Amino acid sequence: MYAKKWKEFPEDDQGYAIYHRLLPKENATNLDIALVRVKPGQTIPPHTHENEDQAYIVLEGRGILRLGGKEQELSEQMIVHIPPNTEHSVSNPDSIHEFKYIYVASWF
Repeated sequence: MYAKKWKEFPEDDQGYAIYHRLLPKENATNLDIALVRVKPGQTIPPHTHENEDQAYIVLEGRGILRLGGKEQELSEQMIVHIPPNTEHSVSNPDSIHEFKYIYVASWF
């Protein structure tokens, strides 16, 4: 168990986004939580997750979600559910500000 501010977690810079692993898979039974900061003008590449439900909680900015071949604009206070085996990607169309959301995943 721990209680920390998200800024206390190390940054994992993937080039297109910075991840703060708030509750990494290895620290929980079947839960993974991260703060994701998509850089201006960048896209998280399309990908899928087998046996993993995901939810995004949008904190700040505006993003574009591509989910199963459809696009949806995301903004603050939105919740997104991504079912297992569904291709998805997230883009930040803003040229100045990051797009920030909390990623929650549970696998079975």
